[in-house]
Amino acid sequence: SMMLPQPFSQLFLLNEKNISLDELGRLISLSSLGAVVLNLTLGKLNPRFGFLLSQAAMTLFALILLRGNHILWISFGYFLLGSYRTARSLATAQGRELVQAAQMGVAYGLIETVSSVSNILAPIAASFLYYQNPSSVYSVSIILLLSSLGLMFFFSPLKTSIPSIDF
Repeated sequence: SMMLPQPFSQLFLLNEKNISLDELGRLISLSSLGAVVLNLTLGKLNPRFGFLLSQAAMTLFALILLRGNHILWISFGYFLLGSYRTARSLATAQGRELVQAAQMGVAYGLIETVSSVSNILAPIAASFLYYQNPSSVYSVSIILLLSSLGLMFFFSPLKTSIPSIDF
């Protein structure tokens, strides 16, 4: 669900939102800046809470691309796109809390396998949706991300109930 809105976003912005190539290049750089900032801030939180925030940020990214018409909103959305990379790190951190140290290699391999499968399947699904209706990619992503957020919130293991931030 976090990968689905990404593959055709540049094409969507060029064709549907009339963003120039110059602006698009700046937006892509902004997503890398977002990854750094979000890694540094969300990485200090409890992994479960940080992962939930990363999913929420990706939901906002999809919503902003779907509804945003001003370059400032789209810039903010692309900054939030950096949360995808943060979420991958936080998924691994959550896995570490669920297995013994001796099994961490297997757990890491499984986490990366699931992530890689999503990187393979999401562009295929996105191309099908984009062909039907370009904005449907974002509508479906929002629905999937909100569903995922709800499931994650209620069913993921809770190590600590209150997120803490260490500065």
